[in-house]
Amino acid sequence: MLLKLAVNTLAFKDKFALNTQKAVAWISMPLWYYGCLIYLRCIRGYCIRDISSLREQYKAVLKKQTKPLIICANHLTKIDSLILQWGLGSGCTYFKDFKAYSWNLPEFDRFKNNLFFRFVCYLGCCIPIHRGGDREKVNRSMNKIKYLLEHKHSAMIFPEGKRSITGKIDTEEFAYGVGRLIQSVQNCEVLCIYLRGKSQKEKSDFPKKNEKFFMSMEKITPDSVGKGLRGTRDIASQIIHQLARMEEDYFASGGQ
Repeated sequence: MLLKLAVNTLAFKDKFALNTQKAVAWISMPLWYYGCLIYLRCIRGYCIRDISSLREQYKAVLKKQTKPLIICANHLTKIDSLILQWGLGSGCTYFKDFKAYSWNLPEFDRFKNNLFFRFVCYLGCCIPIHRGGDREKVNRSMNKIKYLLEHKHSAMIFPEGKRSITGKIDTEEFAYGVGRLIQSVQNCEVLCIYLRGKSQKEKSDFPKKNEKFFMSMEKITPDSVGKGLRGTRDIASQIIHQLARMEEDYFASGGQ
């Protein structure tokens, strides 16, 4: 059964907690952003092709953006969100305009027993999702995301719901959560981003050292006349198929 998101039901304590998290994350931005950058660039040796152009493209999207925005990307490694945030903006950009930094939605069970990662996720603007858990907890997390979207922040979601086993987007088996969220937020738009390391063949915990990444983006406005599960699946399917088309373009160009 689908969980229905209540309208304007975010409790004062949750709003206070979100605003506190935003303040702490923003103040500590130089420390954790550039700490991550040192890890990605100097320790792992990663680079993103045409990163300046990608950042300008993202700035142009945000400049014209008047509606709630969800970033949807394909998913191949455990650190995709770090690479995506790095590709979309510099530390200075995010510090000047913190709303340009997207909130993430990791699964709580993956880090609940590790205090260090819980702390890192807190600073990195994460809202843990209790997938398959208590209905009240799930609704509470989803309402936090909805509140942020309605207040001009963006959220980053991997609509496949898991890392791709084959290394390719599965247009048959995918999660519907993003469709449910979009149905609950009026006039929501989606920025689809395709990210892939040049040597990435299938899913992995981390990209190979000295990997060079390709990124492309395309904004869409998914919608459906269907209601309930049918509409949710339809919206999620539109996003997945857009990412699949971007993947086809990537391979058709020889990864160029």
